Amino acid sequence: MIKSIKILNEASFKEEVMIENLQKVNIIYGANGTGKSTISKVLSDTEGKYPECFIDWTDDTPLDVLTYNKDFQNRNFVEKMPGIFTIGEATIEEEKNIKEKNEQLNQIEEEGKNYQKNIDKLKEKKNTEENDLILYLWDNVYKKYPEFSDACKGFKYKKTFKDRLVECFDLFEDNVLDVEVLRGKAKQLFGEPPISQTHIETVDASVLFAIEESELWRKVVVGKQDVDIAALIKKLGMSDWVSQGLQFVEDESDVCPFCQHHTINGDFRNKLNNFFDEGYKKDVAEINNMQANYKASCDDIVYRLKVMVEGQKGMPKSFLDIIQIESLIKTFNATISEISGIMTQKAKEPSRQIVLPSTKDIIEEINALINNANDEIVKHNTLVNNFNSERDNLIKSIWRFFVKSEYAKLEAYDKLCKDTVKGVSALDVKIKDARKRYLELRDEIRTLETNMTSIKPTVIEMNKMLSGFGFTGFHIEETVEGHNQYHVIRENGELAYKTLSEGEITFLTFLYYMQLVKGSFNDSGITSRRVLVIDDPVSSLDSSVLFVVSTLIRELFTTIHEGNTNIKQVILLTHNVYFHKEVSFLDRYCKWRDDVYFWILRKNDNISSIQPFMKDNPIKSSYDLLWHEYKNSNHVKSHVIIQNIMRRIIENYFQILGGFSPEYILEKFDVPEERKICRSLLSWVNDGSHSFPDDIFVELSDEQLGRHKAVFKKIFEKMNQLEHYEMMMRPVTKEGESSVSTEES
Repeated sequence: MIKSIKILNEASFKEEVMIENLQKVNIIYGANGTGKSTISKVLSDTEGKYPECFIDWTDDTPLDVLTYNKDFQNRNFVEKMPGIFTIGEATIEEEKNIKEKNEQLNQIEEEGKNYQKNIDKLKEKKNTEENDLILYLWDNVYKKYPEFSDACKGFKYKKTFKDRLVECFDLFEDNVLDVEVLRGKAKQLFGEPPISQTHIETVDASVLFAIEESELWRKVVVGKQDVDIAALIKKLGMSDWVSQGLQFVEDESDVCPFCQHHTINGDFRNKLNNFFDEGYKKDVAEINNMQANYKASCDDIVYRLKVMVEGQKGMPKSFLDIIQIESLIKTFNATISEISGIMTQKAKEPSRQIVLPSTKDIIEEINALINNANDEIVKHNTLVNNFNSERDNLIKSIWRFFVKSEYAKLEAYDKLCKDTVKGVSALDVKIKDARKRYLELRDEIRTLETNMTSIKPTVIEMNKMLSGFGFTGFHIEETVEGHNQYHVIRENGELAYKTLSEGEITFLTFLYYMQLVKGSFNDSGITSRRVLVIDDPVSSLDSSVLFVVSTLIRELFTTIHEGNTNIKQVILLTHNVYFHKEVSFLDRYCKWRDDVYFWILRKNDNISSIQPFMKDNPIKSSYDLLWHEYKNSNHVKSHVIIQNIMRRIIENYFQILGGFSPEYILEKFDVPEERKICRSLLSWVNDGSHSFPDDIFVELSDEQLGRHKAVFKKIFEKMNQLEHYEMMMRPVTKEGESSVSTEES
């Protein structure tokens, strides 16, 4: 059977229309031009003419679709109509043999369906487990380790994440890094790619160290000792004082810079010059030179350290311990400041012995920090140079860690997948075997049918029906040529192909179609399972023939319901309200009442749409509609309309159907007051609906209308028809249909 139909971008179906929950019997009502023919053409398509339309079959098993519409008429009502093969004369044994083989065919088909159901169960179980695993892995792996999010790029959807884990499980290697190691690597390798860093130059303080370690600082620098004034200068310890005072002895002057007396003569001047000889002057000059070099070297080192620190501070990431090195620089500055002061004292007093503090330990600590930073820079640059490969290796390590963390779950799922594949494969083998047996048996049935079929039974049956329904002006005959074809012949033997009326053509082709339902254009395939699509079979037919067509179709519905036919489903489309009412008449004795669904097809602004009504027949009788309006009369503002509704109900039910006159109804009211109200009501009803109401009726109050409604109900009670009144006033059920249909009344 067909489960649903999708129609899109065909004719007036500019928007998608879904016809769903199709049953054995489906009746679609729609006015002319709403799209019924489009539906029948889509259902008949075997060539893919409607690519955006789709038919969903039960168990994905398409059946033969046999369609009656204008195309069927035009294609088959020709001068030589194709013959229809049906089962002709056959022995009881032959018919029994075909029946038994068809039953075997159905059993094989059911066997195949059961295999497919088992496949579906296996797949459904696998899908359920898969969905559970998807959610579990997402919550317990992906969300648990957000720091590894970059490793999941391309797999940040629940299903793709699961699929990647399953793939990694198949390639799993048990060399998993610790999670903390992975986190450390993730900080290095995820995010922006790192930039290569240059090495930091260490401090070259060899000049400082040489100056600080010079022996000259500990040397007593004094004048020449063999000059006769040397003993006095040494005894008084005033070599430095004399040396400084000597600078103030002016040339050609005999004034002493110390006592300001004329005591400086040439001999004394020579003795002083001899005391402070070239050796003394050389040592003093060396002291001054070392002090100057020391200061220049210190200034250079301090500047370089400052530039280095500022440069490291400006980098995104520095491997140098900046805080520690800044502390050492402060210590270095303090030390060289102290050393500079001591050097100044030595320069003033060359004879003083001094020991300079050393900056060696400080410089070594600074260089140690720089060397440590350089070691890290080497590692960092190695990482930069191999960044892509290192990052890829980290991602692989993270996925291995993921797999390891949920190995048991993934192992169980892997086993389920393999078991499912194995089970489906085994069932597929059985399905192929069943299909092979099915095709072989179907060929046997076709061979048997070929030996038993004929086009003659169709001629006999159609002529019998034409004659029985009053079409005596023509009949069907086989062609003389014997090519399995028919002629339409007049009583005088003339061909009637071009002289039949439209109504005769419609009825003839419908009878022809009904024979095809039981047969085939070929001498085999008569018993193939089918879906019937019948599009407006009563166009141009008078009411009597319309009744015949509706009767034939209702008999078809009953046959489908009972299951004693190869016809599995009918989709009937019509625009004729009367035909719709006749063919869909449902009473408590209707065998197929639970197999039928209803739809209404509409077109607004040249766009078709469909509305399902399920088991609630949307095409009501006029009597049903009167009661529907009466039940909703509280919303009707005009009292005149309510008058007309009440009159027509009484006329239809009591006068037309029941044959009771108004006087007979009045006789049922024994109480004079009630009789008076009833007479008033009947007079009001007839007057209100057949004449122009004057102001007195227009101005009726709601209270007066309520009294008249009460008497209206009383009429049914007095006529022993209260059950009918209550049935017609019964509210609509949840399914949209009254629990008792109108026809039951």
